[in-house]
Amino acid sequence: MPAQAGWRGECTVMVSNATQYKIWCDGNGPESYRAAIKCFGTSGTSYRYGAWKWHGDRTGSYAACPGGVNAITSRWMELS
Repeated sequence: MPAQAGWRGECTVMVSNATQYKIWCDGNGPESYRAAIKCFGTSGTSYRYGAWKWHGDRTGSYAACPGGVNAITSRWMELS
């Protein structure tokens, strides 16, 4: 039986530490997802976003804070 188009599965966190966040979501597009983080460091607050990936793309979406004294203060995923 072929996979149903538009099926959205569960999302899994692959990496989650002080400066990196990577997720992947199971499924069968065309819906998509991306990683999103809020960083804080010596230059203030910044938002970083991973590439949009379709559900089922196991390469995942990755976001990281820039180098220097930065740390993630919040992390979330966005779905479309």
